[in-house]
Amino acid sequence: VWDTPDGQEIVLRAGLRVLTGGRATVLASGGRYGPDPLLDSPAAGGLGAGVSLELARVGPAPELTWRVLENGQPTLVLELRSPDASRIECVGEFTRWDPVPMLRDGEVWRVTLPITPGVHHFGFFVDGEWYVPSQAPGLTKDEWGGVQATLFVSEQDSLPDVTP
Repeated sequence: VWDTPDGQEIVLRAGLRVLTGGRATVLASGGRYGPDPLLDSPAAGGLGAGVSLELARVGPAPELTWRVLENGQPTLVLELRSPDASRIECVGEFTRWDPVPMLRDGEVWRVTLPITPGVHHFGFFVDGEWYVPSQAPGLTKDEWGGVQATLFVSEQDSLPDVTP
């Protein structure tokens, strides 16, 4: 309530922000505003609406590298560069779709997992959000309409482990 020389004026303001789950946000606002005696303007009201679109995300996109090593049993090494992440988990057919935490080494997150020859679909949870790098191998849609990576491991893909 605004106390003016003409009496009391009611001042109301309200806003609404709706996240769409994608890159858009719907905004709406409205209100009634009291008079401004300094500017000699009367009371007024208004409504507004808008849409905000996210054109780009700030920060570098994580980069993925992978290799299959042979140490008696084929082993998959996945490395995901993501300096701003606080937690990354790998999930896929080779983890039975159970999230496996990756270990941070500077800006790179790494996981080493046993793997069998064949076709394997996978992705990552970066700070709880599903993520598949754009340069990941064999990008395909999953049964829920999301994107997943596809890795084909053949007997010839296995390399001797030369890491120290």
